[in-house]
Amino acid sequence: MSEKTSNPSATAPLQNGGHEGSKKVEALQGAFWFPFFAFSSVSMVLLNKYCASSFGQPYSLLGFQNTMTILLNLLGVQLGIFSVKPFEVSQFKMFFLPTFLFVGMLLSSLKGLPFVSVATTVVFRALSTCLVACGDFLIFKKRFLKAEYVCLVFVVGGAAIYAAADLSYDATGYAWMVCNTAFFVSSQLYEKYAIVALEQTPAGISCVQNSMSLPILLVFGMFVGKEEPIAKLRELDSVTHGFLFATGFAGCALSVCYMSLSKFASATSISLAGNLNKLLSIVAGAFVFSNPLSLLQVVGLGISMLATMAFSQKGQLPLSLPVRKSARMAWGLTLLVITVFASNYLWLFRRSSAVRRNW
Repeated sequence: MSEKTSNPSATAPLQNGGHEGSKKVEALQGAFWFPFFAFSSVSMVLLNKYCASSFGQPYSLLGFQNTMTILLNLLGVQLGIFSVKPFEVSQFKMFFLPTFLFVGMLLSSLKGLPFVSVATTVVFRALSTCLVACGDFLIFKKRFLKAEYVCLVFVVGGAAIYAAADLSYDATGYAWMVCNTAFFVSSQLYEKYAIVALEQTPAGISCVQNSMSLPILLVFGMFVGKEEPIAKLRELDSVTHGFLFATGFAGCALSVCYMSLSKFASATSISLAGNLNKLLSIVAGAFVFSNPLSLLQVVGLGISMLATMAFSQKGQLPLSLPVRKSARMAWGLTLLVITVFASNYLWLFRRSSAVRRNW
């Protein structure tokens, strides 16, 4: 009777083959989801800015977008894309105050978008990171590394440089962005304090919060904003109708991207992709909305974005990536910055030429 012995050298190729197969699957997933993530992110920014300017009914626009989000989430649950746990009354009670903050954050964003450039919104969101960190330090007694404190200082410094040289400065737009920052920071800190043991999935939380926002938006839209969305829609062309409808899908697409990427990509990769998406939004916004950026604005913006990215990585830039990937990333960022410069100065040149012709 012979004993069966395992042959490690025979099983090694099988293991290596399985490992290589999983790598190929992840590569294919990344080749689809990362570009789709960028497309959804940039589309949401541009569509919101366009619709906020052309539609001019912020309560109604938010009500439509939040309704679409609920319906698409429920559709995703039926198709097996999302999952939700049973809804309870305690969940709705817990989200009572956060829902008001949530509505205030979205509303102030739509109010401010027509007056500021896409780059300005990115800088204010970077400042929000600093304020949330201060809240963590003061309220939750969280301690940070020295490198993280340095990053926060650079975020503020870069924002100050950007604001001092903002060619598209508008006091009304900045005021709304300040309100948006206050709502965002308050929402983040409150949710960290109160919503720590919530038995619900991200899709379920989205349904709860968005459904609670609808009566608030309805009351404010009717009695505060005195909006007439049906009459306004009749004045708009079919292209704007399509863009308004597309905003509902773009928001849900972002949620799907985050959930899908988290299954196979690292937090560092998702963070880097998010920062790249912001840069792409700035470039696209400069072309679409003709928002020029001065040299100091680009410098300040770059400092804030790099410092924010480093802060999210415990004060370190992702220099541990392979040399080829780092080189590609550096070349990609360089080309994008050159594109920003070229688009801005081309816009300024055309503007100055038009002014000379009028004279």
